[in-house]
Amino acid sequence: MGTLAATAFLALLAAGDDRALSLFQSVADANPPTDDRLSCSYTTRATIQGRELEERFTPGEGWRLVAIGERSPSLEELDRYERGADDRQRRGHPMEFDLAGMAREETVALADEDYATLTFTFALAPSEDSDAPPFLDKLQGTLTVLKSGFTPTLFVLEALEEVSPGPTVKIHEFRQETAFFRDPESGALLVEAVHVRMRGKAFLFKTLDEDRRVRYADYACTPIASGPA
Repeated sequence: MGTLAATAFLALLAAGDDRALSLFQSVADANPPTDDRLSCSYTTRATIQGRELEERFTPGEGWRLVAIGERSPSLEELDRYERGADDRQRRGHPMEFDLAGMAREETVALADEDYATLTFTFALAPSEDSDAPPFLDKLQGTLTVLKSGFTPTLFVLEALEEVSPGPTVKIHEFRQETAFFRDPESGALLVEAVHVRMRGKAFLFKTLDEDRRVRYADYACTPIASGPA
C-alpha cells in the first residue's frame, strides 16, 4: 500500500472511530442514570439453579420475600430471609445503570449497523470510586441500541478468556445479558431482565456453575424531588 493510500485508509479508520464514539455518546446522553431522578418499587422473579424466588423492593422499606415457587413462604423461611437483610442492602438496583461511565472511550467501536439498530463493542472503564480489578481488560461489553430514540435493548458483558477474581478462583465462562425497556410514563430506561451464566473452579476442587435469570416487573416510579437551587 502506498503512502497516500495508507494515509487515506487511516483517515477512514479514524473517521469511523469518531462516528462510533459520537453515536455512543448520543446514546449515553439520551439515557442518563435514573437513580437520582426516580424512586421505584419493583418486583423481581429470579430462577437460580432451578429454584424460583419472588421478591418486592420498596424504597424506604427494603426487600420483602413474596413467594418461593408457586407458594407463600413459611414463617421459618421469612425469618431466615430477614436475617439476610444486610446482604440485600448491598444489591444494585435497575435504575443505577450508568452508560456514560461504563466504556473506555478509546475502545468504542461500531460493530454492526442496520436500518433499525446500532451495535457497539467496548472495553469497560474502571470505577472512579474503586481500584480496577486485574481482569477488567478481559471483559468486553456489547450494546445493542434502537436508532429510534437511541433506546438500548440489550447489553452483554462477557469474558473473552479465563479470569481470576481471586487467587483461588478461576472463571472459565462468564456472560451476563441485560435487557432494557423504555418506561412509557417517565421515559426512563429500566431493566427488564438479567441472565448470568458462569462456570469455573474454586480452591481447585469446587465447581462453580451458576445459571441465574432475574425478571423485573411491576415498576411503580415517582420523581425524586430536587433540593433548593
